[in-house]
Amino acid sequence: MNKSKIIDYIYIENLHGYKNIKIDFDSPFLILLSENGQGKSTILRIIESCLSQELKRLENIKFEKIEIKFTNSNDVATLKKEDLDFEYRSRAYDYIKSKLPEVEFNKLLSLIEDNHDFDEISSHLAIQNFKIPRGAIRELVEDRDKILSNATINEFKSIIKNNFSPKILYLPTYRRIEQLMEEISHDNLKNKNIQFGLQDVKNRIEEIRKNILFSSNDTMSRINSEILKKLINGLKINEEELEIIEQNKEHIDLLLNRFGKNLTEDEKRKIKTTILKSNSEKTDPTLIYFISKMFNGFFEQRKTDQALKDFSETCSKYFVNKTMEYDENSINISINLMQNNIVCEDEIPLEDLSSGEKQIVSLFSKLFLAEEKEYFILFDEPELSLSVEWQKMLLSDVLKAPSCHMLLCMTHSPFIFDNLEEITCDLNDFFLADKEVINND
Repeated sequence: MNKSKIIDYIYIENLHGYKNIKIDFDSPFLILLSENGQGKSTILRIIESCLSQELKRLENIKFEKIEIKFTNSNDVATLKKEDLDFEYRSRAYDYIKSKLPEVEFNKLLSLIEDNHDFDEISSHLAIQNFKIPRGAIRELVEDRDKILSNATINEFKSIIKNNFSPKILYLPTYRRIEQLMEEISHDNLKNKNIQFGLQDVKNRIEEIRKNILFSSNDTMSRINSEILKKLINGLKINEEELEIIEQNKEHIDLLLNRFGKNLTEDEKRKIKTTILKSNSEKTDPTLIYFISKMFNGFFEQRKTDQALKDFSETCSKYFVNKTMEYDENSINISINLMQNNIVCEDEIPLEDLSSGEKQIVSLFSKLFLAEEKEYFILFDEPELSLSVEWQKMLLSDVLKAPSCHMLLCMTHSPFIFDNLEEITCDLNDFFLADKEVINND
């Protein structure tokens, strides 16, 4: 867990009309113990809505002010509830924006915000040779107060955009998913990360498999081109190429299976015999050069291979009498029954897993196999529907995933933070005393 924090604190003033809370991040990972009724789900929804810049979802939540202080910036992203009364748009706004370059439109808004009157703004546009109807200009000037509120929202979003790069992975309690789905359009469900089906998992694994195969074919094409140039100019083997082979002999079978699909088993055996000879006995420079370059292509795929392997091994920890295995030769993931610690041949479809196992597979496919490199994971009561043994393992495994850059988990289960006491606090400790507020205005 050697990742650096991005956020110093998140402050919510007058949550539900009477609570002030300031969540300090001493590290990128934080587990908060909370009893029911303390507003933990609402807090997570506020954080998710702000960091994903989808502020309309805050309209039905009662609060007065939100502040987010990022570690690498002196700016504090500040949003007041009154700013959300309208996110300003009008026919005049949209029309003028469509007629002006972005720089000029922003300059026009600045003039309006700075209290320049209608005549001054009309003259400015005329001097710049922009022909905008006077009625549209007048309407925009008359909406100065609304534009000022919109500028506050834009500044809030800008600070977040400039300082926060991870993708939000919001995992609400399963009992609340249905409610959230009603609030979010179907088109946005995928982006919300609220649910991810088994078909998505299958599609992602198949996509990765195709990428590896494409990479293998691309590597072979590149090697063929390079070796022709080498043969024309006289092929010579250097120590580096010999060393690459010497240090990776144990991977030769996998290399030939992945890059040499058209080779017969006898041809593979002959290549292997030649490669396994000592350096002084290696007499075929073309083969040596070819194999060393194949290893270079093989190394490019190792990160993806490792992700598939880690995904399989992590999921297997949660299975009962089953195992998930990654076959590097076929680039295939399978789930098989286990009997007396022996893997059976018959595969188990993902659809035949228990509901809990499906949740585990879906979650870790996001963390190990998704294209996004960094997630800020917001976890609401992950203990629900999980056995005690699973609860003890879950967050430790989540934190091990390379894509887990930040984590905020709300829970009331003592098993969830098993062995993670150093990043666990009581949510009560973050509620400020009566009338204690932060003032960065």
